Amino acid sequence: MKIRRYLILVIIILITTSQSFISYGLERFEEITIFHTNDIHGRYAEGDDHIQIGNLATLKKETPNSILVDAGDCLHGLPIVNMDRGKSAIELIKCAGYDYITPGNHDFNYGKDRLFELSKSANLGENTLKFLSSNIFENGKKVFDSNDIKEIDGIKIGFFGLSTQETKSKTGFKNVEGLEFKNPIESATEQVNELKGKGANVIVAICHIGTNSLSKPNSIDIANEVQGIDLIIDGHSHTKFENGKQVGDTLIVSAGQYLENIGEIKLTLDTNDVENIKIENKSVRLIGKEEALKYKLDSAVSKKVDEIKEQQEKILDKVIGVTTNTLDGSYENVRTKETNLGNLISDILLDKTKADISLFNGGNIRDTIEKGNITRRDIVDVFPFNNTIVTKELTGAQIKDVLEHGVKLYPEKSSAFLQVGGISYYFNPKQKEGEKITNIQKEGKPLDLNKKYVVATNDYIASGGDEFPCFSKEPVLKEFGNLESAVIEYIEYKTEISKNVDGRIGIKSKDELISKNHESDLILSENEKNINDNEENLSNNIKSSDSDKNKSLDKTSARESSNLGISKREAKEKSPKTGDLGFSNSIIIFIVSSTLICLLNFNQKELKDKKSK
Repeated sequence: MKIRRYLILVIIILITTSQSFISYGLERFEEITIFHTNDIHGRYAEGDDHIQIGNLATLKKETPNSILVDAGDCLHGLPIVNMDRGKSAIELIKCAGYDYITPGNHDFNYGKDRLFELSKSANLGENTLKFLSSNIFENGKKVFDSNDIKEIDGIKIGFFGLSTQETKSKTGFKNVEGLEFKNPIESATEQVNELKGKGANVIVAICHIGTNSLSKPNSIDIANEVQGIDLIIDGHSHTKFENGKQVGDTLIVSAGQYLENIGEIKLTLDTNDVENIKIENKSVRLIGKEEALKYKLDSAVSKKVDEIKEQQEKILDKVIGVTTNTLDGSYENVRTKETNLGNLISDILLDKTKADISLFNGGNIRDTIEKGNITRRDIVDVFPFNNTIVTKELTGAQIKDVLEHGVKLYPEKSSAFLQVGGISYYFNPKQKEGEKITNIQKEGKPLDLNKKYVVATNDYIASGGDEFPCFSKEPVLKEFGNLESAVIEYIEYKTEISKNVDGRIGIKSKDELISKNHESDLILSENEKNINDNEENLSNNIKSSDSDKNKSLDKTSARESSNLGISKREAKEKSPKTGDLGFSNSIIIFIVSSTLICLLNFNQKELKDKKSK
């Protein structure tokens, strides 16, 4: 009898204990994965050595209980998405299995109406894709869905979107005309309360806000000010958080830019109490290129990429206008002097932005457009870097400093050499650094060094590219979208282009004007320069060692071929006397230097012989 009682007691204990262990195990095994991207800017199919959207699609398919979201700036950037104004981007994103997008400022680059069209088409058919943004209003009404709940195995994950208030200044004004971007902190507070009311167990904000300290409020401010957000998936500042950034109870994640990484968040949830599901753990990492490329390209996505590229070949060959003369974008010319293509680009920047002055570095002009028909392909070849147009405010003194930097290396070919619009100037290459620029004119009057001017340029030098002073220190006033799109738009409107060199950049030597865009005038002081250079080289060679002699000869040869920044072809067309004089002096230098070295070697041998005797 006692044994029976003991057995019953043991069985009850075992059953109770096993149920506890089962419950304990279950609450630890509810895992949900969220993959995230941001600031892709059209980099969906860059090549086999880059992460492609096809790799990401396979990764998502092979990961159970996974969600894929983008934090903005995914619809505009490279030609693959620009040429059909975002349609291809939506097709690829849907095909890859994205669930949500929060629109970024550059997603408005095609205009608000186009973005609204794209968001509606994204939510149709298979693989529906939702645009989320809770703080964009038009006529008092929200223009996108504010939030949505994704339910997986009984767990409700609430998502809401926030877009940067900087959008009004970081896309074209007309693109967002009539829209209101409300305070994201206030909108976030409303969304948290609404999602809690809908029973969300986890709350995720998809933000195109950024963590840049100049952005106010930024995502860090939102995390500090708004209670109840478990996770902020962020974009806009192109920040790469390897392990996320914890701010109070909120974890902020961001995957950098251009699909260089795929962000991964693994949420482990305690589901023991279905009425009170809690996040037990958040695991964050970035999947880099090496790991991502192990996932084969999804066949459906690859097929879609091929279809888009085939369609775009036809678009690239479309004629958009005609030029009555060749537009010079040759490497040697855009980096040493004014060219008609440089003038065209500078004028397009002024037309697009209504700025006072435009400055464009020669290194960003990569090809010439031949006389005749202009195609879209021509424009893509000239501007392969996907630059955007921006404006900044600089004083006249800062503009002079920028121009000084542009001519610092002349006559060497320099990427920093500036093509200009709205001003003209002279420079004297013989003056010392910082004092080469003279007579900057705007509308026939000297540039006021104390006055502030709105300057249009490209985002590369605006952010400090080519080591330009001043530019990177000043905030961006406005952004005007993709450069090649603006050029195409301008040419399509004008239909015929006839652009010449018109005297914006002149070169002075001593007190005499050598050139104002007429390279033949450079010959005036050519002989004097060659003689001075060669005399200096001769003096140096006499004092130099054998290795120094060879370096000096190389420099002399380089000077003669560069001819004050004129191309090699043009150098050959110089007068025979100029070329013969330089060549003769080079031979003389070589003979004299070789003779001196032989004499020195002979003297050393004699001294050795005497010592041995």
